[in-house]
Amino acid sequence: MGITRLSWAYWVLGVCALLLTVGVETSQAQADLPRFDETDCFFVAPDIWEVECGFVTVAAARDEEGNQVADAGTVRLPVAVFYQIEAPEPADAETTTEPVVTPVGVPFSDDETAQVPPEVTDEVAVTEARGPVIYLAGGPGASGLESQVPSFDVRWQPFLEYGDFILYDQRGTGMADPALTCAEFPEFRIESIDEMLSLEASLEYTIDIFFACRDRLAAENVDLSLFNSAASAADLNDIRIALGYDSWNLIATSYGARLALTHMRDFPDTVRSVILDSGYPPEINLYADAAANAYRAFDVLFERCAADTACNEAFPDLETVFYDAVDALNEGPTRVSVTNPRTGDVYERAYVNGEVFIEMVYQMLHETTIIPLLPTLIYNVSSGNYELLSRLIGATTSNLEFVSLGKRFSTHCHEEISFADEITVPRNIPEQIARHFELSLELGPAITIICDHWQAGEAAPIENEPIVSDIPTLLLAGEFDPLTPPAYSEQIAENLSTNTLYVLPGYGHSITLTHDECIIDLMQTFLNDPMSEPSVSCVGALEFEFVVPSGD
Repeated sequence: MGITRLSWAYWVLGVCALLLTVGVETSQAQADLPRFDETDCFFVAPDIWEVECGFVTVAAARDEEGNQVADAGTVRLPVAVFYQIEAPEPADAETTTEPVVTPVGVPFSDDETAQVPPEVTDEVAVTEARGPVIYLAGGPGASGLESQVPSFDVRWQPFLEYGDFILYDQRGTGMADPALTCAEFPEFRIESIDEMLSLEASLEYTIDIFFACRDRLAAENVDLSLFNSAASAADLNDIRIALGYDSWNLIATSYGARLALTHMRDFPDTVRSVILDSGYPPEINLYADAAANAYRAFDVLFERCAADTACNEAFPDLETVFYDAVDALNEGPTRVSVTNPRTGDVYERAYVNGEVFIEMVYQMLHETTIIPLLPTLIYNVSSGNYELLSRLIGATTSNLEFVSLGKRFSTHCHEEISFADEITVPRNIPEQIARHFELSLELGPAITIICDHWQAGEAAPIENEPIVSDIPTLLLAGEFDPLTPPAYSEQIAENLSTNTLYVLPGYGHSITLTHDECIIDLMQTFLNDPMSEPSVSCVGALEFEFVVPSGD
């Protein structure tokens, strides 16, 4: 799911001109599918990149043999192919190595924490031509293009030394046609930012908003039962065919890892290797586990600080201070000034209660760069200092603009809620956390209300079964991840005969998106020789430290 990122894309105005139709395309001839149609790119690319953009048209629905259901129409998926910059010579022997060097491109990100990483010094054996890599975004509902192009230079450009790199929007997301956008919800979030809404009232409004979105999409003749992992996995194979690749490598984050697993199951002969970041196995239920997973991450935060001498001295009894601050804000809410960093809009009287505080700490446990600041945040709020909290709230005000929430509900209602007999919040966690998730539409029992109305269809039983594969796979899990804990990656790995799993200290959710040169080096090492366990010295040297006052 990967709910928030702290870098926001400034998108080019020409995007809208490329989306000339709404709903499922039915007018074009469908016999030549899948089909790639080149267009102008959706973004302005630095000269160092050779990029080809366009739309891959695929069948909207397929029968059990994978053939197109003719009367269901088609969908169009935007694709950007970044071509290999310079190919290193494959190694003739095990001793031949090529250094992984990060070329410095034109900065393309407005994330103030992003920076061009230095050269990576570990040498990486190149045992064969590794072929293209395609990135699978999370969500479900995140745009692979809008989320990744703005920081491509510091995140993915190093991969162009060894092969092509493909970004695309999954069906229902971003610039795909149709896109299952529920713009009503981000608008409500902004319009209600200064309103004193209880959790109950907010949930009621939100349900009405998504009912209206669902009805609007249905009126546009969008079949919401077609936007699921099995359909998207078949789309991936069609993109491969349309672009002319025999096989490729997958890098997948959060829900993207769930999609990658489905693709590994359904199209195993087309996949050379896979990197699964912050993944979850099909057989678990995210909604049934959500509150317990969140509590585990909060607990790791408190225990890590208590065990760290410097953190414990600066922020003693962090757990007690946190829950006391939540209770105090629920009893006496406050107002803060919040600025949207993307638009510059200022909301002078944003409403903050204990629920908002819980949600912000939960969201920031996803963010590896913010986790070291969380004890400071908690103590600041407990003493009435809301400056850091207001900045973090501001950073999250626009994130949902780039997520197709209709796609999220279509996928989760189809393959998560279909197999959930009952979703309840466990009683053995603190009441503040339990109440927050009990009344959360995002990750709580209320999702069943939406799914009862959504008409997303029911998944086949195979969508709730473990994925068994011998495709070489690197799994990455973050110690603090509040959404997809390391236990999920361990469960996935049990059924993958050729796997390497790293649980990384100090990391949150979506490890591959941290701009970390060590993680880039680890991925490069694996991709260049996926049959060998990647050994990267920097991984063993990873350390985590909380930010504490200097004592000056």
